[in-house]
Order: sequence, then C-alpha cells, then structure tokens
Amino acid sequence: MLKVSEKDRKFLIENIENAETLLAGNDLNALLDPLREYLAYIGFDENWELTDEGRVVQAIYDRIYFNN
Repeated sequence: MLKVSEKDRKFLIENIENAETLLAGNDLNALLDPLREYLAYIGFDENWELTDEGRVVQAIYDRIYFNN
C-alpha cells in the first residue's frame, strides 16, 4: 500500500478518476501519472507559470513521490 496522508488522499479522491483504486494498489507510477496529467491540465496559467492550485498539486505529487 502506498504511503499517502489523509489530507492528500482526500484531494486525490476528489480530483483524480479511480483514485481509490490507485491508492489501494502498490504501483507508484500508476498513481503519479494521472496526478501529473491533472497538474498539466489545471496547474499552469497562460504563460506556463504555476498557479496557486498548481503549487498545491505539485506539493502533493512531491510528497507522494518522496514518501514511497
């Protein structure tokens, strides 16, 4: 099982399709890939600068990556 905080788990379930299934598995990349796609979709402004929401998603991505 992947190490993910309850706060991050809640964000993932609310925003990533099939997050519950991905969180129950043991495949880190299977979880990070859709999170990376979500970041690319909502995380940047018209100048490709990270938005506030993008920073939140990037921080979640980093925590999951480093904790697993």
